[in-house]
Amino acid sequence: MTSPITSKLLRAYVIIDIDQAEGLSFSQLADYVAMVAFAQIDPDADVSGFPTILNVFDNPTIAFGMTDWDEAYLGSLYGAEMNQRNPNAQSGAVAALMFRDRQRVAGDDEVELEDADAE
Repeated sequence: MTSPITSKLLRAYVIIDIDQAEGLSFSQLADYVAMVAFAQIDPDADVSGFPTILNVFDNPTIAFGMTDWDEAYLGSLYGAEMNQRNPNAQSGAVAALMFRDRQRVAGDDEVELEDADAE
């Protein structure tokens, strides 16, 4: 069952504390802001267990831009059917798409390794 409610991001204002951004490259900061704006991240979410640009303030060397994980998350978030009445169905759809994407990437990496071994 679906809901007629949709979400549209028309404009986002992001306030950056320059003191906290010290040591980050422009690319890191831009990708962090893009991830926060496009994914509408909960600022209290614990993402420490994921390889994401969202952890760049805790560890500036963790990512120099959006990671494969970030791109998979955004792709899944925008690729999933988000008009489900049940929020668990929506998050499940995002998780399933992301899992399939990560499996595909892992499969591509294996194929590349096999090709390299054959040479």
